[in-house]
Amino acid sequence: MKLNSGTEIKSVEFTDVNTNKKILLFERIGSRCHFRDTIRYENYFVRLRLDWGDIDKYGEPVLDADIWTEVNEKKVFKKKGVWHHTRKEIDTKTDQWKYIFKFKSLELHITTKKTIAKFLTAKAKITNSLAINYRKKQGSFKK
Repeated sequence: MKLNSGTEIKSVEFTDVNTNKKILLFERIGSRCHFRDTIRYENYFVRLRLDWGDIDKYGEPVLDADIWTEVNEKKVFKKKGVWHHTRKEIDTKTDQWKYIFKFKSLELHITTKKTIAKFLTAKAKITNSLAINYRKKQGSFKK
């Protein structure tokens, strides 16, 4: 996913701190998010995603969540609550940056591993000035 002209996100992985399970996130065409597979919790379906369109002051994306139930094969979305946006924070017990997602009694402690490519554009002018100055000092410079 191309974030801007100089940054491309190659991959993102969640690690559940409690189970140490690693989950590779996926992209959807036209979206600025990385998604996790849907989680089943009680009667709910929980879809977590990192939203690269909503970056915090540390350059980290917000963890968004959509929660729904299914009634007659139709998705009925839960009204958004405090669980909808989760910011990455420092866990003072472990000194670890992580997302702490909470919904009812479900609590997920998630760290991220991102592979990011940075691109730079530069202009350079290559001259022969060092060789010319050296020859001048040696007295072997010819016009």
